[in-house]
Amino acid sequence: MGNPRKKPKTLDRFVGCFLGLACGDALGAPVEEWSHETIRASLGFVRDFQTTILGRGLVTDDTQMAVLLAESIIQNEHFDPSHFAYMIGDWMRRIDEGEEAGRGVGQSVSLAARRLYKGTFWKRSGEFSAGNSAAARIPPLSLFYCRSDEETLLRAAADSSIPTHIDPLAIAGSQIFAIAIKRLLIADYDTFDPIDFITDLAETAARLNKQVGHVLEDLIPRLKGRQIEEIAFVVPGGPQEIMHFDRSIFLDADIRELVNMGTGRFILQSLPAALFSFLVHPADFESSVICTVNAGGDADTISSMVGALSGAFNGAQSIPIRWLHELEKKDLYIDLSNMLYDLATEGHTTKEFGGWRVME
Repeated sequence: MGNPRKKPKTLDRFVGCFLGLACGDALGAPVEEWSHETIRASLGFVRDFQTTILGRGLVTDDTQMAVLLAESIIQNEHFDPSHFAYMIGDWMRRIDEGEEAGRGVGQSVSLAARRLYKGTFWKRSGEFSAGNSAAARIPPLSLFYCRSDEETLLRAAADSSIPTHIDPLAIAGSQIFAIAIKRLLIADYDTFDPIDFITDLAETAARLNKQVGHVLEDLIPRLKGRQIEEIAFVVPGGPQEIMHFDRSIFLDADIRELVNMGTGRFILQSLPAALFSFLVHPADFESSVICTVNAGGDADTISSMVGALSGAFNGAQSIPIRWLHELEKKDLYIDLSNMLYDLATEGHTTKEFGGWRVME
């Protein structure tokens, strides 16, 4: 018997977006750049954090930069791209001087961030790269602008990308990912339709960049006919935990589709892959994320994007508790989500939400 979905409150969606980003990042990091075949041959089917020489549940630069963006917004009580650029540069300086661990930082971010801490103006520091890093770190901006008009968010998303990525594809991809998160935060949980969602998003994308619009349009036929009726099998006494069943069989067709689509760093692969993984399992956070992890490729970044999408729609209560137990710095992500919520809603009371406010 299926368990009826519980409509998440707004704060739960804020926290879910940030925790989802971090969980997806940490799940995908140990198999980053592995092929699907290598993952299957070496690990079988990844469903939990892997133990590495550094530990378990550790995030990479994708979450680290999202934290920088959130902290910059909170410190200024608005988004200031020059301050965010300073935060990126100072973060890279700390990494270079051994004060902080930089995990998985790509070449484009490394080069741009070093220019920033050496004094280059933020509008001139970026690399001509169409990678996915600028998009992956953007969810805090969507949280902050969740009640603003979309044009405001589009401008801010572009400015948040420019310090490291100036390629038009990277900028447009970041803008569309930001809009996707914003729309999911306010989406009606009971009437949500994946095909309508991607159709509207593709139309918005086409107005910004024809190539981005085209790859999102290509998702529509891929999604049609692939959706199944999802049934959540609930553990007695633990309503948020899905019982163990053979997800490798359940998700096999979707993983193969992702592999065929491509799961590389290129934003024209990463963005549609993340949206596909979420939209084939819109009510199932766990399936969306582990589908992405097991497809291989740029598993940490794309899985972080999927986690942010699904968390923004389903809320933090949808994230498996066993992952949250092992996720590093989870209280920090909850704190930042709470503060962004307060800024976005002008300090309105959060008593009705409960459960995720860790600061008093």
